[in-house]
Amino acid sequence: MRKSLILGLIFSIAASAQAAETAFIVKAQNDVKQLMKDPDSTNFRNVREITNTLGNKVLCGQINSKNSYGGYVGFMPFSYSNEGLNIIDMNSRNTFTVMASVDRYEKDGCEGERFERLARNPDVYKNYCAAFYQVFTDVIADGQPKEVAFETAMKKYREQNFNLILKDEKEMNTALESNLKVMEDNPATVKMIKKKRDGDYKQYLNGCAAITKQAIEQESKK
Repeated sequence: MRKSLILGLIFSIAASAQAAETAFIVKAQNDVKQLMKDPDSTNFRNVREITNTLGNKVLCGQINSKNSYGGYVGFMPFSYSNEGLNIIDMNSRNTFTVMASVDRYEKDGCEGERFERLARNPDVYKNYCAAFYQVFTDVIADGQPKEVAFETAMKKYREQNFNLILKDEKEMNTALESNLKVMEDNPATVKMIKKKRDGDYKQYLNGCAAITKQAIEQESKK
């Protein structure tokens, strides 16, 4: 009898949790519909409720609705949070608008915790690249032992969330080794680093940060 009561309680709690989740999804979908140009034509698919790193509930999924001309625009990724509705308009020719929507989608948490944290800490890419350039300068320009330069970079890895880019210190060490070798094997690059010009540093930083971000995004699509 007691076992039956316990099982009944467990199922009751589970059912209540599921009902609460369903209530959020239903309400969020209704709220989203009212923001569309043609609410009655709005369709959803692959919807899911998440709780992001800030503790906020977010509705993620794909949405399709009719535009001002009465035609469906096609399913597009969307997120709906306490900051409002965000749709990634795949038909837009405005690259900056699309990039801003993708950034918001990631900040809402719909791409997962890793991408949310990266989106909320955009400086992590430049900090990561700066750590590498510091190693190049320490070793190539200043003649510092590689092990000492690497340890400085590893300290930054531990303190500045570089694990969002490389999952552990072993991967970081491998990346330091390979990148330093590429620099040392290129006479023109060695000459450039030894000059310690601020313009070269900034150019490397911007290019490296953009490439690193792109690589992580492509990795997520595999």
